[in-house]
Amino acid sequence: MKESTNMKSSKEVLSIIVERLKSEDFLKFFEYHISSKAFVYKTPGEKLIVELDPYTTDYIISYDDDKPTVKDIPKSIVIRPCVGKRFEIIHKWFEKFTFHYSIRDQRSWDSVGFSGGMLGFEREHFFHLDLSNFEEPYKKIVYIIEYMCSFINTYFRTLEQLYEYNVKKVIDGEKSFPNSGDVWIYDYLAMTRVIAPKNYNLVKKRVLEHVEQMKYSHEPNIEICYPHLNEIISYLESYKFK
Repeated sequence: MKESTNMKSSKEVLSIIVERLKSEDFLKFFEYHISSKAFVYKTPGEKLIVELDPYTTDYIISYDDDKPTVKDIPKSIVIRPCVGKRFEIIHKWFEKFTFHYSIRDQRSWDSVGFSGGMLGFEREHFFHLDLSNFEEPYKKIVYIIEYMCSFINTYFRTLEQLYEYNVKKVIDGEKSFPNSGDVWIYDYLAMTRVIAPKNYNLVKKRVLEHVEQMKYSHEPNIEICYPHLNEIISYLESYKFK
């Protein structure tokens, strides 16, 4: 495929997208962080995070009857918008435990997050590096990001809402604990201590039973954290949340 003489670099196109987004009213109080390619809005104890998650490509993979098909396209930067919210209170206490995650990793965790695909939108948006199709995908990502910010701020405005969505639904039998990873363990237990301490012993019992099942299945994150779990839980139970 012959490239246009007006071809820009992916860095230049991303910069154009970012500068346009900075002018959108709903993002005017956000700061753009170059290192994480994310817009961040901070309030005391909370962060709302809009990740662009870009990459560059010159093809699309589609699936027909589960068979992948590769389609060549003009060289493009792909934006995959994700929106998350972080409640510092359920993550900050864990920073002393660096056996598995660095402090930088820990400070990047969100408490709840969604990609566009999780909310029924297209997951990826292609901006050709010659800018020949710029306006159409730009309008789409603006609409999607604004919708996702509103969604997070409506349904996860408070830590109580997050507790209801994650922990309470497990207690009530409406959903199950995750079957991979270990971060959810610390989040769920911390949330319960803060929001519903009367349920803590029940949640702890259920969490540890599930962890044993995951260990039996050789879930890699559980195998790493398992020797430290008693120490982590003991510290959590003595921690003074403010």
